[in-house]
Amino acid sequence: MNSRLLQVQESTTIRIADMAREIERRGERVIKLQTGDPDFATPEAIIAGAHHAMKTGYTHYVASRGLPELCQAVADKLRRDNGLEYDPNTELLVTHGASHAVFVALQALLEPGDQVLVISPFWMPYASSTQLAGGYPIQVPTDPGRGFEFHVDELRVRLTPRSRVVILNTPANPTGKVFSREELRAIAEAAETYNLYVLADEVYEKLIYDGGEHISFAALDGMKERTITVNSLSKTYAMTGWRVGYLAGPSVLVEQMLKVAQYSGTNVAPFSQMGALVALTDPSLATFIERMRQTFDRRRQHVIEALHAMDGLRLAIPQGAFYFMLDVSCFCQDSMAFAYRLLDKARVAVVPGVSFGDCAEGWVRITFAVDEVPLLEGLARLGEFLHTEYAL
Repeated sequence: MNSRLLQVQESTTIRIADMAREIERRGERVIKLQTGDPDFATPEAIIAGAHHAMKTGYTHYVASRGLPELCQAVADKLRRDNGLEYDPNTELLVTHGASHAVFVALQALLEPGDQVLVISPFWMPYASSTQLAGGYPIQVPTDPGRGFEFHVDELRVRLTPRSRVVILNTPANPTGKVFSREELRAIAEAAETYNLYVLADEVYEKLIYDGGEHISFAALDGMKERTITVNSLSKTYAMTGWRVGYLAGPSVLVEQMLKVAQYSGTNVAPFSQMGALVALTDPSLATFIERMRQTFDRRRQHVIEALHAMDGLRLAIPQGAFYFMLDVSCFCQDSMAFAYRLLDKARVAVVPGVSFGDCAEGWVRITFAVDEVPLLEGLARLGEFLHTEYAL
């Protein structure tokens, strides 16, 4: 058995989702607040574009890098939205979603024993992809007592001669944190000083609240040549099942990442790519994105109101994405046990915080990417569960 694989933990999010589905198969209703999958239908224009592509022959192998027209659309998007200039022929790669982009990038960047610094709490595939590439994920803790505030000194003290990559996610899963320009500049200075690459995951860039601003890390002075930017169509256009993402970076790196993509996925389904092309080129879809963002923001406010009514329950207010982190440590310090018990007793599925890193133990994550009715019902069930099980 591959020893690297033995180090990798099964996805807790998927495990909880499987448990919820098993309960539903027995005829019981579960409120599923664990998975980050927008409850919006993929826009009809995108579906029509993919359907037309299927009918006109886009059902065979295509270039591993991605359809040329989609690569050009990605380059145009990065220029328009992020102030970044990339050559679509040499500096871009279409991937099977952002998770594949992260996997491909780390396979290309890491030697066995290299270290990857992941700002914690973090999305689980950052650690697992690092381990599968023979590297070691090093957690950089944030301050849960201050809304998971980031301090660059926590990054600096963990740097060693084997440090190779910093993974940055803004807006962040699971905390919803949006990194400020000052925080990004501090990370950039550390990257320059210690000759690090930065893998910048920006999949939630369009989902920001309270007038916040998304800043692409690669757009900072001097950072483009040491940054691999990762994004996808999944969250922005409600296309999670389509599996279309992309990465952008220096051509010397992307050419090596292309090899990994060729041997791990051949190519993204061409009809999915044609749907993605519509998403990136149809200006009318900006209305869909803003409507979705406003809906999520309204739900976010309702979650805040509901949770503030529950004494003893502390929460981190998200600035972006569609997740809340809830501090349940005063009820149960073992977040895994809490999540299992909540599912068993109240039929509400959440993700234990420990899945996202050591500093998130005692917390759980819920999503508000679900319809408002089950969302509020799930919160009501949570409140009743705390009252019954912990005498809240």
